[in-house]
Amino acid sequence: MYTGTRALSGRNVLQRVEDMSANPTIRSFGPYAIACAGCGVAISTRRGAVLYDDCRDTWESHKTTCGVLRDWNNPTSARTLTAAKRAEHERSRKASRDEALAHLMAEGYLERV
Repeated sequence: MYTGTRALSGRNVLQRVEDMSANPTIRSFGPYAIACAGCGVAISTRRGAVLYDDCRDTWESHKTTCGVLRDWNNPTSARTLTAAKRAEHERSRKASRDEALAHLMAEGYLERV
């Protein structure tokens, strides 16, 4: 179990990492970037000192404009998310989560209890 610094408002860094690791539109993520599960494009989320931020305008905008993500949500589309791809993305997000937790512990943002 991990504990993190309490956020004054919104989610703390641990909550953001957990949210990103469960988000099926994300293939992988780092402190300042998110890779789209649909098209694979790495979207920069770097602005200020906030780490692992999935609410930056650049990512929010990409989610609504990515043709592959839109096709996945369209039941009549020929381009759908396969079970194999879904499992691959889950493994990638889990690896990103593990790397994020190690990074945050090394930087003093988290403590393992």
